[in-house]
This record gives sequence, C-alpha cells and structure tokens, in this order.
Amino acid sequence: MTKFLIPFQSDGKWGYKDRTGKVVIPPKLETASEFSLGVAKVKINNQIQYIDSNGKFLDVNQPQ
Repeated sequence: MTKFLIPFQSDGKWGYKDRTGKVVIPPKLETASEFSLGVAKVKINNQIQYIDSNGKFLDVNQPQ
C-alpha cells in the first residue's frame, strides 16, 4: 500500500510528511509535487527526478 504523503517546505527546501505530521522524507528537495500512483516529481541538484513514497529515487530510463 502506498503511503499518503504531503509536501511541506522548511528553510527553503521541500520534504514530505504523512497525515499525522511525521516527517517521512526530510526537506532536502528544491521542488516537490503531489504523489500520483505512488510517484512524485521532484527537483534536487538542479535535476528533475522521481521518487517513491519511501524517498527512493527512481531510474525512469530503466525498465522495471
């Protein structure tokens, strides 16, 4: 089951919290979008990346 995460900003960086307010992915991202189908589009180190709800970066160029 995919976690429901909410993007939040702290000191100019973005991260994700769960519904209870617990930080799941610490604020280290330049941008953070809403999750869709268990994946969110983020920006880190001036690069667009995709992460799962555990904060793992996904390689979208590699077939699953």
